[in-house]
This record gives sequence, C-alpha cells and structure tokens, in this order.
Amino acid sequence: MMISSGRALGSVAPAGHGRALWWFDLRAKPGSRFWSDAPDVPDRLRARFGRWPEPFPTLLEHAETLDFYPHHLHRVPATWGRGPTTLLGDAAHTMPPAMAMGAAQAIEDAWALARSPGDPRAYERARAGTVRRVARTVAAEMPARQGPLTGLVPDAFSTRSYINWLVSASDYL
Repeated sequence: MMISSGRALGSVAPAGHGRALWWFDLRAKPGSRFWSDAPDVPDRLRARFGRWPEPFPTLLEHAETLDFYPHHLHRVPATWGRGPTTLLGDAAHTMPPAMAMGAAQAIEDAWALARSPGDPRAYERARAGTVRRVARTVAAEMPARQGPLTGLVPDAFSTRSYINWLVSASDYL
C-alpha cells in the first residue's frame, strides 16, 4: 500500500489464476460520475498514478476490468437498534478502509456486545464515543497526512504516537 497527497493505492497478489487484485482510493464528491460511468477511467487512473513506483504503472497498463466501489461516511448515531435488536460493525458505523479500523471496530463491537449485561443500549452507549472518535480520524484520511512529517520526527516517536492512538481507539487494548 502506498499513500501520498490524499491518494492511496494498493495491491494484493496473487488473487488466483495468474491475476492480481489492486485498488485505487480517491476522494470524490457524493453523486460524482467522474469514476463510475466514464469510459476513460483507465486513462484517468494512468494520468493520476502512472508515475508512481512499480508495480502500479505496469498494473494499470495490463488492467482488464475496473469496478467502482464508493466509500460512504455518515455520522455515528446514538442508537444502533431498537428493542432487543442492535447492530455492529459497518451496519452500525461505516468507515473507509484506511487503517483497517472498520474491521477492528467490528471485532471490538462483538467483544463489547458479548460482555454487555443483556441490554443492547448499554453496549451502544459503551462503544459510541470510541467509534465516533475513530470514524472522525479515519474519515480525515490520517494516513495520507503523514507524508510531510516523514523524516522530521524520529521513527521511535512516530511509532509510540501511533500505538498511543491505537490504544485510545480501542475499548479492548
């Protein structure tokens, strides 16, 4: 995975049958047709990412299919369910995939729900503050903003700071 200037891209290989799965993450306004319906999407991606280090220019040259998967952000509600029913993970609070916090928060939701006293609202109240803080941080694309700090602070400080943030983003750690 590579992140720069609010843009991210990554590759997972192999994906079977001699194929590689790769992705590009760019901000787009809600309802934007820039990526989803344009016939020249491969050309637009090559213009934006063609000068990035290998293997991405080669991947773009050999792309066979492209699909558009929008990420949605929404305010984390105070209540995630009704009566004896509640939600967890992305059903309760969607997040972009940066930092894998959507998956991490879903796991912590399950952990908290399993330890709740049988009242789903208690679980929701216990998790809401943490989930809101994480959602705001991830939505701000924190990883994409680290670039200007590279080389200005010692690696040990950056690592400790990130670990401290992870602890604050967790109800389990």
